[in-house]
Amino acid sequence: MRWYKKLSRSDAQQKTKGNPMPFRFTYENCPGNFVTWFREEFFNNLDWKDTPQQEEEAYITISVTIQGEDLGQRVMRLTHAEQRRINHNAPTTHLSFDEVTKRYLQDNNMTGRWIIFSKDDLTGSFKLVIQDVKP
Repeated sequence: MRWYKKLSRSDAQQKTKGNPMPFRFTYENCPGNFVTWFREEFFNNLDWKDTPQQEEEAYITISVTIQGEDLGQRVMRLTHAEQRRINHNAPTTHLSFDEVTKRYLQDNNMTGRWIIFSKDDLTGSFKLVIQDVKP
């Protein structure tokens, strides 16, 4: 299973006029309803827990490769809150990059590159790849 999109400035952890944002899983290239697909299909094998902030959270171990550089297995926080869509149909599933990946992205502008998330259907393991070429 795979999903990808072109990185915006904020997705690439570059400074913008607003506050820093987590990575948002959007409707581009989503094979289902993006409001629920990421939580119920793509990340369904994770241990989701309710939080006091009226969202669900899960931690994901994901293999990260950026421009061919292997950053290894990283642990990142996912959140899902369906009420986010009330704000102009905003994305409901967010990813907070771990500090190593976040720092790499801040130091190396990946805006306009392609980010690919994949899940091995047999093992349930995840990969994150950032590359120049559209998948």
